Amino acid sequence: MMPEIATRDGGVATPLGNLLLSLDQEQYDAVMATGRRICVTAGAGSGKTRVLVARAAHRIATGVPVDRLVVVTFSKAAGDELGHRLNSLGVTGAQSGTIHALCYKILRQELGYRGVADGSGQRRFLRAVMAEMKAKDPFQEVLREINVCKALDRPPRRYVALYDAYERKLAQARVWDFGDMVQKAHWHLRDHPEAAARWAGLWDEVLVDEAQDTSALQWAALGHLITPTTTLFMVGDAQQSIYGWRGARPDLMMAGLERPEAEAFETRPLPRNYRSVPPIVAFSNRLMAEESWWSPMTATREVSSEPMPTIEFLGPAATRHEEADAVARHLTALRVRHDWSWGRMAILYRTNAQSEPFETACMQQGIPHLVMGSVGFYARAEVLDVLAYLRATSLDPEALDRIYNRPSRYLGAVWRRELEEQGGWPAFFDDPSACSWSKPYMRKRADELYETILDLQQRLAAGSTPAALVEHVLERIGYRAWLIGEEPDEMDNVRSENLDQLQHAAGRWTSVEEFLAFTERCGPRRPQTMDFNQVRLSTIHRAKGLEFPLVVVAGLSEGVLPHRLGEPAEERRLFYVAATRAQDRLVLSSCVPVSSFWSSLQAVEPLGALMDAEASEEAHGTSDGLELPSGSARDPGPPRADTGRHGGDGPPDAAVPSGGTVGTGPGVCGPDDGV
Repeated sequence: MMPEIATRDGGVATPLGNLLLSLDQEQYDAVMATGRRICVTAGAGSGKTRVLVARAAHRIATGVPVDRLVVVTFSKAAGDELGHRLNSLGVTGAQSGTIHALCYKILRQELGYRGVADGSGQRRFLRAVMAEMKAKDPFQEVLREINVCKALDRPPRRYVALYDAYERKLAQARVWDFGDMVQKAHWHLRDHPEAAARWAGLWDEVLVDEAQDTSALQWAALGHLITPTTTLFMVGDAQQSIYGWRGARPDLMMAGLERPEAEAFETRPLPRNYRSVPPIVAFSNRLMAEESWWSPMTATREVSSEPMPTIEFLGPAATRHEEADAVARHLTALRVRHDWSWGRMAILYRTNAQSEPFETACMQQGIPHLVMGSVGFYARAEVLDVLAYLRATSLDPEALDRIYNRPSRYLGAVWRRELEEQGGWPAFFDDPSACSWSKPYMRKRADELYETILDLQQRLAAGSTPAALVEHVLERIGYRAWLIGEEPDEMDNVRSENLDQLQHAAGRWTSVEEFLAFTERCGPRRPQTMDFNQVRLSTIHRAKGLEFPLVVVAGLSEGVLPHRLGEPAEERRLFYVAATRAQDRLVLSSCVPVSSFWSSLQAVEPLGALMDAEASEEAHGTSDGLELPSGSARDPGPPRADTGRHGGDGPPDAAVPSGGTVGTGPGVCGPDDGV
């Protein structure tokens, strides 16, 4: 359906007309650009989503058929949000979806239906192949090689025979894995000119959102859809490119499609930040000042007149839990002193494992909170497994059912059924020798399980601490080695960090009983309901695309942010993304050792110049004496004007259509997204 033309007709405003009239000059120029290759460089808070929506609606209103325009988004959630905004402007039937969904559509129409193996399905296929070939290679290393080859579109350099056998296994089952969708679509269109001709030029206008997070392979796949007469309109921010581990690089966006016939891109910058107050914009500018393609953002808002500092530093604390406790007390003080609701606050961190100390601090201090995009720390599978071992010391049947084959003891469903037929767990622990098993190996394995639990009981009776028992489960029983393997992939690193954090958390308790009682209150039975009056806890990746009045960027510690495994430039961009989620207040927190990012910023200019000295002194006076790092002088700065606050992505007088902000998050959505 075509929206009303983007003008005021007879004095009656149309939704699209209102949107266009609300744009600033740079936004309007980007929407109205007439070239075939347009790159909109949109900094944080500059209104890129409004520009993308306005561009799509305007092009449809001025003659592009709705089925000849497609918007490629980074996530399914972003595609759904874009569709909602277009509907509010009277545009229905617009096509939008992720690059994986688009490529799956191509494969399905060209090659017929196939299923898609998710992560667990992929592992099952690979394990079957390795078992058939009697391969002794490290499973995780083989899996990583397969995924890297597909993401980077290169042939395998190792495990070639396993790779080929795995591909044959998928083909026999008529299944693609997640990495196949983009790679196989690109290959098919590259190698079959008649198929490429069917898709080339199918759309008159292709719009690409979050272009900075598009990999070289994804650009190559998109290139098959674009002809010299196709308009390519892409929107992105090189400073927010944070998915290098997926092959995305900021220079790919700046270079555009690497095709001989591609025209030079017409660049349309959006230099105004409508989200954050000037000190936060200035801080963010300084973070990225060393980037070669950086263009400073201009603040449009004025500092709030509320008597509290715009930017604060809490720390460095001695431990992560002390840092979290200080942050929780600080947020409580702000709520009491300035009557802020919890829902205006967010705590952002680098890794999933970092949620634990903040969940704990919030629980202990009565702060309502929600872990975004994930279950809470004590509801994660690997954490529940280890805690089940501790509960198994009391012969808890539910705990024993969870861990009797974790790590694998080759005691499967048959053994468990035979156990139940002989009286279940009580009979087994009363006299394991009285139990009989159908397979000889089961006797040895069952005896090992019995000895493992008996040893834990004895350690507990001898006074072992919660931390010591957790370490015993991880290292002596071998849970970590079984879960992670010799060559951990990225997800394994996440799980390993969760196990490290669990051991650290257990170290705060002297009683196993009290520790387990606390984790039970925090565990999977605690409701995770959405409530607007909750502090949001989120990884930085998950928070991308969101905004909050007050943001705490936590864990500014060396090895955490920047992460010890990260690429330095991308880690700095992650810091930038986190800081630019803040609208009115930015709190930076740390435990020792303090992040090198902080040190490098202090070497340029004391951050205290961005703070309100009197309010900062007052706030820090309630935070256990936490001080700024040495060298960060406090300067009172200019007086603040008593003006209203404007949030959003357009000029203060903009008539913005309804529709909330959506977070893109780190997940790439699969074939069910739809295009």
